[in-house]
Amino acid sequence: EDISSAVAAEIDSTLSNPSVLEAISNEIQEESAGSNVAEELSMADVSDSSLGETSITTTGESTEVVTTGVLDTNIDTSSLTAMQEEEVKEVVVVAIENALQSEGVLPKESTVMVTDIGDNGEIGYEISLEASLPAEITILEDISSAVAAEIDSTLSNPSVLEA
Repeated sequence: EDISSAVAAEIDSTLSNPSVLEAISNEIQEESAGSNVAEELSMADVSDSSLGETSITTTGESTEVVTTGVLDTNIDTSSLTAMQEEEVKEVVVVAIENALQSEGVLPKESTVMVTDIGDNGEIGYEISLEASLPAEITILEDISSAVAAEIDSTLSNPSVLEA
């Protein structure tokens, strides 16, 4: 829970920073240049970001933190075809990834996905970060080794075996 809260807070803080929002806006414009949506995105402006739900899933040695949110933009998708809308999603994904990576918030093995683009310019996104926790795993291994050694020592003690 603490990990997911810290990750979400870091992403929220980064995506709330006006210079990062401007960088995402510029990246959207640059990434779309020469594409089928270049005209629609030539004046793209990301004005705000709000965080949604954050969840954490631990399986074996890795932990996945998934956080969702919404970017407020001036992008009008009402006249776009389904194919153009997919292209806009791809451009926005690259822009978010690059902005978060350049701020040191997004590990390389993470994924960013645009889940929805509303006609009102709201873009829903989901960020999945996967991390293995070697420090915590090592601590658990040390504890279990210590417990096993204690059990072994106790069961090897002749006075315990006689009792």
